[in-house]
Amino acid sequence: MEFRWTLYKNEGLVLLVKYEGFPRQYILYRKNDMDCVKISLGKKPPKAWLYSYLLIKFDDFDEKRYRAVLKIFIKSPLKEYEVSFIEPKRK
Repeated sequence: MEFRWTLYKNEGLVLLVKYEGFPRQYILYRKNDMDCVKISLGKKPPKAWLYSYLLIKFDDFDEKRYRAVLKIFIKSPLKEYEVSFIEPKRK
């Protein structure tokens, strides 16, 4: 899975997510319960408590430095996913 933000306009953050070869676009706001996106991971498990997902939460935006603060949460009861972060290329 890859994700990045591309635009911050009118207090909305445009988030691009590519998962399982399919691109998706979300617009997140810090208000009105529109601050996060929940993405199901893997296939539907036989038991509901084995359900794995990733949650991306838009927490803050620094307008001076033009940086978004995103919090990432992962629920994986069977611990079947490995997470690594890649630093963005600086211009």
